[in-house]
Amino acid sequence: MKKKLYLKAGTAVAALIASTVSAQANVGTGGIKSGFYAGASVGLSNLSGNQKLEATRSDGAVLDIRNNGLSATSAGVAVFAGYGQKYNCTWIAAELSYLFDRLNGNQNATFDTTAVAKTFQSRSTGGAFGASLHLGYIPHENYVAYVILGVEMRRFQFGLSNPSNPVSDSITGINAKKYTSVAFTPGLGMLVKLSKNVSLRGEYKYALHRSKTVTATSTPAAAGGLSTTSTLRQSPRVQSFQIGVVYSF
Repeated sequence: MKKKLYLKAGTAVAALIASTVSAQANVGTGGIKSGFYAGASVGLSNLSGNQKLEATRSDGAVLDIRNNGLSATSAGVAVFAGYGQKYNCTWIAAELSYLFDRLNGNQNATFDTTAVAKTFQSRSTGGAFGASLHLGYIPHENYVAYVILGVEMRRFQFGLSNPSNPVSDSITGINAKKYTSVAFTPGLGMLVKLSKNVSLRGEYKYALHRSKTVTATSTPAAAGGLSTTSTLRQSPRVQSFQIGVVYSF
């Protein structure tokens, strides 16, 4: 379902840019120039990846091991600014950006020992800061096709809800743990000049965030009781499609 959604979104963006390129082929825009630029864009963000929960008792008994996929989609709005330099038919730009989105990836599972449903949650709050280098080729004076080499920084949160079972203390210790991740973010983009100062662009990015593991141990209810250690590991990935308007100064 999500692959089809992104395929349709990518096809729509490509079709829009292609039609704009055709319409602008003979327009006197002055062509691609060097200089500062800024703009805004809208699109979709998608959270994917894997997570694993393991609960082990102090006597060595494994209470549960669960593997679940992260999945969430959100609308996103981005603002950006940068400087681009034209060298004959090549284009190099350095850019800073901020993407506003809210991704909540929820997965349900059941503990084998208690048959109590759990909700596993990975959330990125506050969007993402980005910095990128664009390396492009100018096949026509009015547009640029480019590769994106960048990084993005996001704030993720672990979460587990309804921990009413024998490992509740250790699960509660994991709940709401937060961490910051900086990810390598490659991508592709195309920019089309509409007038002397205004351009249209579309971009696709794929952020490869590092895996993160959080561990918490419960306290036995009585002396000599058994403690339980719960470990949650997540490997998030974030894709984004954006189409927007650029103003060149």
